[in-house]
Amino acid sequence: MPKIKVLHIIKSLGRGGAEMLLPATVHQHNKEQFEFHCIYFLPWKNQMVTALQQEGVQVTCFAAKNTLQMLLQIPALTRYIRTHRIDLVHAHLPWAGIVAARAGARAKVPVVYTEHNNVNRYHQITRWFNRFSYAGFKEVIAVSDDAGEAAAAQFTKSPTTIRRIHNGVDTHFFSNTEALKQESKLQLGIAADTLVVSNVAVFRTQKRLDRWLQIVKQLKAHGLSVRFLLIGDGPLKAEVQQLIAEYDLQELVLLPGLQQEMKPWFAATDVLLMSSDWEGLPVALLEAMSMGCVPVVTDAGGIPEVVTDACGVVYAKEDVERAVAVIVSLYHDRRALQAYRINARKRIEEEFSLKKMVGELEDVYGRIIGR
Repeated sequence: MPKIKVLHIIKSLGRGGAEMLLPATVHQHNKEQFEFHCIYFLPWKNQMVTALQQEGVQVTCFAAKNTLQMLLQIPALTRYIRTHRIDLVHAHLPWAGIVAARAGARAKVPVVYTEHNNVNRYHQITRWFNRFSYAGFKEVIAVSDDAGEAAAAQFTKSPTTIRRIHNGVDTHFFSNTEALKQESKLQLGIAADTLVVSNVAVFRTQKRLDRWLQIVKQLKAHGLSVRFLLIGDGPLKAEVQQLIAEYDLQELVLLPGLQQEMKPWFAATDVLLMSSDWEGLPVALLEAMSMGCVPVVTDAGGIPEVVTDACGVVYAKEDVERAVAVIVSLYHDRRALQAYRINARKRIEEEFSLKKMVGELEDVYGRIIGR
């Protein structure tokens, strides 16, 4: 039986959550049953191209300077689908979904769309275009109940089925041991008994790193042996550095920049502290919990669907004092910290594994293609 040819369409292949999940997803798929292609549009955001190619994906860039220029690539996209005899298109995020819906309709190929965020967070123009594209999707996959409910409310007139498939992570790869944790701390020059609190984020408004640094500032006042890792980069880097200097946190906060490989950083981490105003279902949260990091996170997007009372703490976005109190408590009660750590790992193994996610995706693909 010939392989099912799946074309992933995404705006860029930078280091966002949806983009970084693609290579891991393809790796988990049954390569004897599926052949994968990927088209992206922003040539300067190409960090994940090599990882996809190493998984055997045929990657092509249809260059566009902005989202509106992506619409001009619909004819070329249609030709690609026909020429390569694509069986199914899988689009990610709004603008890729918009062009995929049109190209799929022209090529008479079914389109699956993954909604990675709450649609209410998109710009009004994006939501307007998205409204028309939904009718062109054979099925919509939402990465969380929050994303799915928002999409269903926004597009009530669309006949398209919305199905929730949670993001997943490779729990075999993202696993930790006490020896690895101590070694990772040692390589960073951090004492074994020092509590390490981390965050992984693109430095933009959504992540509320000003709030994150407020928490760090208050924790500093407690005089605890704690180090902070703020991993990432982005347009607000200068503002982040300014706040670190203003709060006199230079000796406590390490800014290692963007990291290609997150496992060593999660290995050293005891607590994952997130301060976001909104999220879809952050892959970094799943990876960290899979490695036994204890989540202390805001009630943004799909996060409460992941973090239960047994494996971490969800705090209201503006409740900085609550986040501080939790981390101080965990610092003094290492037995509770260890219990949370074990339960965080168990939670991901049972409900958010990449194997589970890909199995559900393959069910969708097979049902739509009729195999």
